[in-house]
Amino acid sequence: MARAAEGNHELAAAIIVITTLMAAVTTNIGIFVLQAGGWI
Repeated sequence: MARAAEGNHELAAAIIVITTLMAAVTTNIGIFVLQAGGWI
């Protein structure tokens, strides 16, 4: 889609990869914090 719009498709792909990896990390951290706090 970024390539079709003549945008920076490599940057768009890098952003998608980084946000996906960070979502996995922050989800695990959030679950750990909630468990440590006794909320779940």
